[in-house]
Amino acid sequence: MKRHFVSRAVLTVSLLATAGTAVIVPVAAHGATMAMTETWKGTVSKVNAMMGMTDSFQMTVGAKHYVVDYTSKVTFTMGMSSGIVAGAKVTVTGTLKGSTITATKLSI
Repeated sequence: MKRHFVSRAVLTVSLLATAGTAVIVPVAAHGATMAMTETWKGTVSKVNAMMGMTDSFQMTVGAKHYVVDYTSKVTFTMGMSSGIVAGAKVTVTGTLKGSTITATKLSI
């Protein structure tokens, strides 16, 4: 039965590819995680020097510390980049990898 199912799947994909239709099926390995957008509210603890085209600062959310990377393409929903100073309250929306947040939206 399994062999029959696999051959049908291969045949279906082959027929769709021949017809010029692309089918994308998400496949996640066991234990794999997908980056999801989240929002954090905290306080800027340190503003870092600009590295290339990316600015960054460190923020504290409760007892956790994060580094926030952002570019000129980030959307400021309130405030502007000059408002990022130590002690400022900040809301960051973006994706988390390790302890680094890549920001898509910032609010100062």
